[in-house]
Amino acid sequence: MIILFYAEFNQQSTQGTNPLERIYQGIPLERGPAFPIKNLTVAQAYCQRFSSQQLGRMCIIVREENFLRVWSEVTKIEAPPASGIKFALAKKNKANAANSLPVQAEFADFCQKLLAEQIGPIAGMICKKALAKNPHLTRAEFVAILATKISDPTLVQEFKQATLQS
Repeated sequence: MIILFYAEFNQQSTQGTNPLERIYQGIPLERGPAFPIKNLTVAQAYCQRFSSQQLGRMCIIVREENFLRVWSEVTKIEAPPASGIKFALAKKNKANAANSLPVQAEFADFCQKLLAEQIGPIAGMICKKALAKNPHLTRAEFVAILATKISDPTLVQEFKQATLQS
């Protein structure tokens, strides 16, 4: 994982095929979620999760003026351009399928760390209580319960994006 300042990133990268893509060291990166500057550890956890799920693909954290932006390596698709809509639907279906899985310990720990960045150490108790009340929660249901404990709507969206995005 690499952490760069915005000026460094812009200087060392070039525009990709669209405004949401940059080429860094010859690797296409797509713009990902933003995190408050105070949540560097959350952004790092997101990048670690991305890299482990995507077999070591590159993930960069760029410190912009008021926030941290994650840029992650684009997964290349071997399909004709006409299938772009089909791919987008398949990707959405894959994410929905993953979010329909039951909550496992690794995912619960990841969510707890992210939630703790927002509400403090009480996050552990909230996670345990949510799972104790209903041990068969899906990932999406679990995240929805945890998100209700965050008071800032912007941070709620960032939390959901960081935890449920595949």
